[in-house]
Amino acid sequence: MESPNLEIGEVRMSYSGGEVTGSRAERISRLTFERLQQLAEKDLKQLERDCSIEHFAAPPILVSLAAMNDEAIAQTSAETVFRALLAAI
Repeated sequence: MESPNLEIGEVRMSYSGGEVTGSRAERISRLTFERLQQLAEKDLKQLERDCSIEHFAAPPILVSLAAMNDEAIAQTSAETVFRALLAAI
């Protein structure tokens, strides 16, 4: 069987509790979903079926916009979103 695909339709992300510019928010979001795709390619191969999720929500992701770089924030975010995705399957 071919590996299941991950298709993400609509995403809503917000940042609070710190100053973040539009360009930084865009970069963090893009990096997050690049990391999420990498996690999915690696781990969703274990699924032996296709599945569809209409809607799911990840819990708030606690990071420090001041102390962490964009890559670290993206990695933490992707891991949290991926855990929520797996729980929803």
